[in-house]
Amino acid sequence: SAAQVAAAHAPIGVVQLRDASGRRTVPVAIGGDGALVLQLPAGAAAQRVGFRLERHVGDGGVPELWLEGNPRIAADATMRISGVPAGRYAVEVAFESDGERHTVRCADFTAPGTVDLSR
Repeated sequence: SAAQVAAAHAPIGVVQLRDASGRRTVPVAIGGDGALVLQLPAGAAAQRVGFRLERHVGDGGVPELWLEGNPRIAADATMRISGVPAGRYAVEVAFESDGERHTVRCADFTAPGTVDLSR
């Protein structure tokens, strides 16, 4: 229904994320339209994962750490992050499933948008 679609895209709230240096915090809205959406393997659903997002900077597009943490993934195996500046990124997500450690990554993509890491 339209209400379910609206609820799925409603912002969860604003959190303070500390940058890689540990000296500065950045407010970031979690959820909402215009977000970076990561589609993860089903085994990551409702799990706490290791998450690392790097932003490509400079002429050479060298990736630099932008966000990292240990968020809990939604039951539908997606992670939505609003407020990510438009640009090129790399992402890595590590999680446990069926007693094994799994890591999924994408070395170069454009945000905002959807990145399918489910395969």
